[in-house]
Amino acid sequence: MTENEQLLARVADKARNTRPWGWASLPAPVDRTAPSRAEAALGFPLPPLLTELYRRIGDGGFGPEYGLLPLLDGPPSGEPAAVPQYLANREGGRKDPDWPWPEGVLPISHWGCAMYACVDCRSPQATVLLFEPNAGDADHAWYLDAPSLADWLRTWLDGTGWYEEDSEGPDLLPWADFARRTGRDPASHPAPPRLLRASTHPGPIRRIHARPTGHPYREARRPRTPYATAPTASTPTPTTTDAAGSANASTAHPTSPSAGTTRDAADRSSVQADALATA
Repeated sequence: MTENEQLLARVADKARNTRPWGWASLPAPVDRTAPSRAEAALGFPLPPLLTELYRRIGDGGFGPEYGLLPLLDGPPSGEPAAVPQYLANREGGRKDPDWPWPEGVLPISHWGCAMYACVDCRSPQATVLLFEPNAGDADHAWYLDAPSLADWLRTWLDGTGWYEEDSEGPDLLPWADFARRTGRDPASHPAPPRLLRASTHPGPIRRIHARPTGHPYREARRPRTPYATAPTASTPTPTTTDAAGSANASTAHPTSPSAGTTRDAADRSSVQADALATA
């Protein structure tokens, strides 16, 4: 049995016996045509290991926290699907150059608060990245989560991921390729500080960002919130109410932390259908 086969067997065993938040059961694997349809919509190939996860274990519903996203279609749990979410994020980046989404970086799992685990499908080893936009700056939002998808899965299996309360792993380093992959001038967009883990602090996942002055501050991760999807013509624009009672349309970017508004299943389905239709 190859190393990948052994890894898939371990993932399958844990997937059968644990449920991420929001999933009542493990979905059936995707059909044989789903990966090729996903690749046609995306415009790039999926990493082989990611394809095998979807074909042999389930269409999402396993993995850390909220679990792996469905590939093409969102199930009753209300989770977004990876392909439509990627297409929506790319479109959002074209509309708002301050928040570009790198080509080939596929969101595969979300942590709440607009945070995503993403696979760099352009890297030979399928590097896993953390998108953490809560600092309010796209240049300070991307970190290296794991050198490869296989390593990311092993940290989940072994209980050693940065998201574990008792994690003693290293701090997450910035993703150095963000500026190059999005066409931004590195000289005008300095690298972000490393994302420091906060394993000594109890409670939900916490983030510690290092301020430029070198004085860290701690920010507790907010309770689980719905994911943020790019608005489309069929998705109503979220509104807020000011002190005078007037409704104001929100202009927050879909992947910014302030864009995590609740949408019902019908809205999510519209977002996904529109994104795939324009692929």
